[in-house]
Amino acid sequence: MMTKPVERKTRIFSRIITSTLVCIILCGIPALGCASRSLVPISDSGIAYPELLRASKTLGDVTVVINSSPWEGSPAYLGRYITPIYVEIQNNGSSSLNIRYDDFVLIDQNRTQYNALTPQFVADALKSVSEGYAYGPYYPPVSIGLGFGYFSGGPFYGSWPSYGPFYSPFYIYGDYPFGYYPPAYYSPPSVGNVYTKALVPGQVIPNARLQGYIYFQKLPKEVSLATLNVGYRFVGEPVNYKLSFPFEYK
Repeated sequence: MMTKPVERKTRIFSRIITSTLVCIILCGIPALGCASRSLVPISDSGIAYPELLRASKTLGDVTVVINSSPWEGSPAYLGRYITPIYVEIQNNGSSSLNIRYDDFVLIDQNRTQYNALTPQFVADALKSVSEGYAYGPYYPPVSIGLGFGYFSGGPFYGSWPSYGPFYSPFYIYGDYPFGYYPPAYYSPPSVGNVYTKALVPGQVIPNARLQGYIYFQKLPKEVSLATLNVGYRFVGEPVNYKLSFPFEYK
């Protein structure tokens, strides 16, 4: 029969092993999935920097710059379901431009068309994925460390892993102080950056620029080439203008 100190240390060691395995499962499975692919600009009468995933074209007084670098924002998993492209439209003329969501179209090599998605649609779609996390007590959205320490004394008896002011999300509450079991806490995915980083269509006044992300659905795996069309028109004119940016999808 094990003594209490030995039994307690055995339980603690088992929890650490369990936490480590859970971390490996949660963090390792996404890495085992399909390799991330990017839209790489192809040079065609414009300026392209394939290594930077950036390209630009100018037509008259209008310059359009695109950047297809991977999404950096919240939620971090957006790129698994959505194709974000950063677009900057510079109006260097004396007349205002009109920009609409309909002016952004992505077309692949099979002539399949992908229309721009509104931030609201993207946010709702990402929420439905529900890649939130259910925890025991509240645990802040920080990286998980596998190290631990001990503390003892005071009004508590024995020793247990210490995580500063927070408790590990994988902590099993056998030795929780005073036998208190915190309620489960669900942390929903944050989609705030979907709105704050989005390009908002409208007028672009003279000597101004409009910039932000335009969202499209995730391109299928069979796609290898795609072209982004960016359209615009001057206020008061019926003529539509268009700049096209070809990509390799690899």
